[in-house]
Formats: sequence, C-alpha cells, structure tokens
Amino acid sequence: MNLKEIKKEISEATKKDFFVNLEIQVSVPKTGINRKLTGVSAFYDYLENQIKGFQSLEGDLPNEFKDSLKLFEDLKKRVVSFINSYKSSTNEPGFKSGWTDQVGRFFSNSQIIFEFDAPNTDFLLEIFRSKKQYYSGAVNYLTGNISPGGIQDR
Repeated sequence: MNLKEIKKEISEATKKDFFVNLEIQVSVPKTGINRKLTGVSAFYDYLENQIKGFQSLEGDLPNEFKDSLKLFEDLKKRVVSFINSYKSSTNEPGFKSGWTDQVGRFFSNSQIIFEFDAPNTDFLLEIFRSKKQYYSGAVNYLTGNISPGGIQDR
C-alpha cells in the first residue's frame, strides 16, 4: 500500500478521528531519535521515507543499518494490518491498546535503530566505508555501548 491508499482506508474508517488524532512517539535514545507524530498516516509516511532512504544508500551497509531497514519494513506491514483490523473499531481504549500491541511497542530504550538521514548515520557510514576497522568503536561510542573494559575500542 502507498500513502494515498492508507489515507483512503483511514477516511473510510468508522472512527477516522482515532487514526487522525493518534499521537505516536518514536523514541530511541541510544541513537538520538525523538519524534512525535500525529496520525497513523504521518507515521506511515515516516516509515516509507526511512525505507526509501535506506534502500537508496549504495554499497555495503553495516548490520545496524540493515536491521533498521528491516524494522521499518516490518512496522510498515504492521501498520497496514492494524488499519485493516481496527478500521471498524468504535472502542477508543481498545484501539489504543491494539496500536501499542501491534505497532507502538517496537521502539524501546535498548534498541539501536538509525534513521537514514541522521547526521550520525552519515558519520558512521563514512567510517564504515573508509576505515572499517574503526566502525565498531564508533558505533559503540555513539550509542553508549562501551563497557569500562572496552574503552580502548574508542
């Protein structure tokens, strides 16, 4: 589904205001992601942009970027499934609970997820491509994953 089709599905929902007014917090502190989006279609658009952005990056990518792309693709499928499951819903608490269970819980404080257009992504990609031996230390430093014994990895 594309964004236009998502908006059409939402416009035909029994309680379209549930979809339009839903506040979605995308927060991954380890990589500096902190976005607040309003509406399921805005979240879907965000996911599409991230997917297209990662797919446009040429060459080999670090596993963290591949994992980020995979998460965004999975969430996009979950949003479509959620819309299909809840477009007839009239129960707002059930709607919000369903969102949390099916989509909202996939961003956590312990995750390492990157956005394709973030400055730290550009920085890490440059290191990955030009000085691969330093990539692991750089990603660990930026995400706060350096253990006391691993400080030399910096």
